[in-house]
Amino acid sequence: PTGFVSGGCVLISRKALEVVGPLEERYFVYWEDTDWSAQALRHGLDLYWRPDAMVVHKVSQALGVNSPTYLYYFYRNNLLFIERNTPQGKRWLAKLVYNKNLCREIVKVLLRSKGSRITSLAMLWRARNDYRKRRFGKL
Repeated sequence: PTGFVSGGCVLISRKALEVVGPLEERYFVYWEDTDWSAQALRHGLDLYWRPDAMVVHKVSQALGVNSPTYLYYFYRNNLLFIERNTPQGKRWLAKLVYNKNLCREIVKVLLRSKGSRITSLAMLWRARNDYRKRRFGKL
């Protein structure tokens, strides 16, 4: 048993899809599998990890690890995940952790010796802004 199934490779029964529904489309990419897992657990379904199953998943091949676009989706969608899956009374704590992680990410971006620092910072700003303006899905 596990508390999370990765969307990199997952088998979902028809019954589970009928109970939980499909992946939330507003995410587009990143956090959608975490959200689905949380929804399934809330509906009383069990999630399992099979250690004998093996899949090669090239993480962030589509957007690139820590690319400006990756940062945008990751941080925007993290806020949507908090909204959908954190009880109202605990959202302040989840958002505190979010802001701590965002600050850490900003410092990492600023300390890069090369690359698109300005673009990355702009995408982090846009992620928060788009969440507030309820802009979801693909950029």
